[in-house]
Amino acid sequence: MIYRDKACYYLYEFYIAKYPHMADEYYTQVSESIKSVFELTTRVDERVQHIMKTQGDLENKLDTNIEQHRELGTRVSVLESKNGAAIATHVEAISKGIHALEMRMLTIESDNKRQEGRWKTGLNFGMNILLYILVGYLLWQMGLPTPGP
Repeated sequence: MIYRDKACYYLYEFYIAKYPHMADEYYTQVSESIKSVFELTTRVDERVQHIMKTQGDLENKLDTNIEQHRELGTRVSVLESKNGAAIATHVEAISKGIHALEMRMLTIESDNKRQEGRWKTGLNFGMNILLYILVGYLLWQMGLPTPGP
């Protein structure tokens, strides 16, 4: 990191020495680039916070469902001790419903994780593209040849 910063500093000093009348334009372009990167990271932060809030809500709902499941299990065990045959079929229906709800929650959690991975990949790609554009622009402004075959 130190070597890259020194190299950027020397390139900047060379640029200012060669084109002193364009220093203001350089500052303007760099500040605009920094401003756009800041806006991009702000939007991404807002979206990540929204995803985290949604995940928190889903976790709260899941905790509520788990607690209700425990309460129902207690009730069922009490009722089974009183009347076994009629309650057993009712318990099976409730168990199937609970199983279906658990599967839905697992599906929602996996979708949420996949969406979070997409955001990370997109942000990484965007930052790399921005970096390549900035380096290409600096090379173009300094009149240096681009690397190639």
